[in-house]
Amino acid sequence: MPDYKPKSQGVTYLRHAYNHRNKKLKYLTIPVERAKEIIDQAAGFNPTSSGYNLKSNSLKGAAVVLAMEPKELMERLNCPTPSKILNDLAEARNHIKALEEAGDACAVSAPKHLQQAWVKAKML
Repeated sequence: MPDYKPKSQGVTYLRHAYNHRNKKLKYLTIPVERAKEIIDQAAGFNPTSSGYNLKSNSLKGAAVVLAMEPKELMERLNCPTPSKILNDLAEARNHIKALEEAGDACAVSAPKHLQQAWVKAKML
């Protein structure tokens, strides 16, 4: 049977640092070089087609390394990217503009009280 080889040495390093720490200390620090190695090794972790889930060992390992709850990390990883959010906002802005133009066209032939109601609604 082949020996177990972890995807990342990060968990192994943290376990070793935890076991050999001064028991009175409340915080564990690691060298920046080690942190960079851990991040580089974790770069190959890919989500499943449905995104990250709490059963993923890669997610749990990354949560341990980042000192976060796995649920919080999963929510952050599965959220849309800022560029997608900005694209959705731009698309919504275009739809609002088109609706305003259609409302302006309809308000031209509407009675006076409906025109005033449209102007108030447009100011919201």
